[in-house]
Amino acid sequence: MDVDHKLIAILEPLFNFTEDSFVPRERTTLAVDFREPPYHLKKFMELLVVNTCSTYHGVLSRPVLKNLQAVTSIHHLAMKLPTHGGVAKVHGNQTTARELGSQPTP
Repeated sequence: MDVDHKLIAILEPLFNFTEDSFVPRERTTLAVDFREPPYHLKKFMELLVVNTCSTYHGVLSRPVLKNLQAVTSIHHLAMKLPTHGGVAKVHGNQTTARELGSQPTP
């Protein structure tokens, strides 16, 4: 997927969960597809490209969650969002989350 021409440089710092700051490299808007039969939802979202070690593949911001009309439950490690096929449920795995969180970052 060729998106290099769509990347826009940004200078505003981000802060991670340990309050360390870093500056993202670029931002771009891409179509994000949530597809798990029978549920399907496609939304355009602004994504930030960062150059940092992380146990996360991505972090959904509050504006993104609002745009998706998603409801999250930290206690249940779950998220529900309306799709064309009904309400989709996304579940995390507590064991995997703990294992990834305890690994040292390179």
